[in-house]
Amino acid sequence: MVPPKDTGLPLLRLDEAVTQARTRNLDLKAAVARYEAAKEIIWKTSSGYLPQLAAQGSYQRNNIGAAFAAPEGLYIRQGVPETNYYAPPPANLPGTVPNPALTVVPTYSKIIVQEQNQWNGQIGGSQTILNLSLIASIRSSTLTARAAEFNLANTQRNILFGVAQQYYSAAALRRAAEVQAQQLEIETYREKDAHVRFSAGSVNKIFLLSAQIGKTQAEQNLRASRYAYASSKAALAVLLERSPDFEVELPPDPVLPADLEKLEDIAPMKRPDVLTLKTQAEAAGANTTSVWLSYLPTVRFSGAYLVTNATGFTGLQNSWYYNVALNWTLFDGGLREATLREAQANERAAVASAESLELQSKEQVRAAQLALESARANREKAAEQVRLAQENLALIKINTEAGAATYLEQEDAISALNQAQLLLIQETLNAQLGVLAMENAAGTYDPQ
Repeated sequence: MVPPKDTGLPLLRLDEAVTQARTRNLDLKAAVARYEAAKEIIWKTSSGYLPQLAAQGSYQRNNIGAAFAAPEGLYIRQGVPETNYYAPPPANLPGTVPNPALTVVPTYSKIIVQEQNQWNGQIGGSQTILNLSLIASIRSSTLTARAAEFNLANTQRNILFGVAQQYYSAAALRRAAEVQAQQLEIETYREKDAHVRFSAGSVNKIFLLSAQIGKTQAEQNLRASRYAYASSKAALAVLLERSPDFEVELPPDPVLPADLEKLEDIAPMKRPDVLTLKTQAEAAGANTTSVWLSYLPTVRFSGAYLVTNATGFTGLQNSWYYNVALNWTLFDGGLREATLREAQANERAAVASAESLELQSKEQVRAAQLALESARANREKAAEQVRLAQENLALIKINTEAGAATYLEQEDAISALNQAQLLLIQETLNAQLGVLAMENAAGTYDPQ
């Protein structure tokens, strides 16, 4: 198998991996979509305080139309009422009036009560003038949307933190595979040398078998290291939503935050998960206030313009109206009391959760600091072991050439150096991840 450094695949740097995660990671895309949906609560709640407009129209076919004649006025005229026209009375008839009579005559108008084909249209609007409970609800929804924004930031931070962790792990596994490849080269040379010596009769078969076993073990270790490296790259590729057709480099050590002793105090103010719960607690408090304010009256203005062909008693096809209404619910069967108790309980739960996470964040910073100190101390010890193993191997080689040491002792020295190098790689990784973990615990982790 070809060592990882010779694959010819493009190199993916840590900053490039973080950038790709910001734009490609599906979990982050889902979190963004959830935030965009959550922040609409502001408009949904605020709509209750914005003007409301509505239009409607209808057509109705009735089986019959209905109308009646209604008197609308009176007038006086001369004439014979019975004939409804003016004429001189007949002469010499008993009871006749010598002069034309004056008659009071009513006038009528047709009033349509129901058209057989009836239509009407209306456009109306309303506006809330005073609703203190709704104002508090708008504040609660604004805080809820703010909490969703903090939650999105926390999700992004966790995803990018996971990408960085996976990248450092993949880089360490690549380095481990390269160390195992170097070990295989050494074991391959030893096996060839042992075969030559055995063929020349200068060593027995046990020496040859030992070299062959060492080479086989080195091949197995290298294969396992490369599989682990490939698996780590695949896990990183999943986070980046791409194929694992890349190599990673050994990134520089993450920078240790300044003022380590202040990180405990910084964490509650920096960590978005803590800020999320704090903001949710504020939103719960605003919701409780909204319930309290629901005991007060509300004032609302409304009006409408109507058009119809059923003129009715007015005789007009169009009309309008407006009104100002005050509504005060005095008793609703105990619904508000139950809602208030529920809101108060939710507020207490939200406050307790926020305070609990704030304490946990401080404890997590302390634990991360201790873990980092241990990891850095272990890395120093591992580096010392590598230095001693290198020095020991150099002395063994000199003694072997001088005949004062055996090849088995040299094999042990090589194996010890190999194990020391692998341990140093692991402890270096632990120290690097320890810095990231402490930054994450303190809320200062912000990959660019």
